[in-house]
Amino acid sequence: MGDYGVTFVDEFRKAINEIWVSEPSLVHYKADLGSSVTVKFPKADSHGFDVVVSVEGNCLSIQTDLGWHTDEFDITMEELNAMLGLVRDMLSSAMRIREFRAGGLPHRWNLEFFDGKEWILEETVGLWLWNFLGKRSERVFQNSVLPARAVDN
Repeated sequence: MGDYGVTFVDEFRKAINEIWVSEPSLVHYKADLGSSVTVKFPKADSHGFDVVVSVEGNCLSIQTDLGWHTDEFDITMEELNAMLGLVRDMLSSAMRIREFRAGGLPHRWNLEFFDGKEWILEETVGLWLWNFLGKRSERVFQNSVLPARAVDN
């Protein structure tokens, strides 16, 4: 931090605090270690999923209590608002996770966004090895902690 400027973690911390001011009923748990910040938004019911955002340096990751997650990746200051928008959408009914199962065990998770007309695939995460011959089923998980944002069509 030779430039003594505002760090990515500082900007993330500021943005998260602004969210809590605008949404005071939003349940969250924050671990702030100075050089890193992790925020957990727990699911409100058994139909939802936890969302955990971690920032260290200029690396960010998003995880759920299901199998869906992002890899830790470098992010710029300009991308911060887009990532916080994604987290916000994950806490609303505008996004869902479809969990695909085989032999009773989960093996793939689709993050999907509702565009006002249909569900659109955002990203898929899956296991390399799974019971290909097992009986197939799926479950859908969706939060409704925050209202969905307006969608431009």
